[in-house]
Amino acid sequence: MTISGNHLVPIATINGSVPLILNNLTIANGSTGALGGGLENYGTLTITNCIFSNNSNSSYDGGAIYNQSATLTITNSAFT
Repeated sequence: MTISGNHLVPIATINGSVPLILNNLTIANGSTGALGGGLENYGTLTITNCIFSNNSNSSYDGGAIYNQSATLTITNSAFT
């Protein structure tokens, strides 16, 4: 499954105390002028077997993932 921002918007912001697990996804074409073109993480995020492709931002703070005071675990994933 692919979730795309169509080069217009960031994909998602993760907040809160409930852990989120992403598995077997493609996060593509997220774009923002701020933080994290793909994902912005402020919670607990586990990423497994995912592909991050063509995500960007204009501030250079995490094109694929911006991780701020959060827990991030990435396994067997690719960033292009």
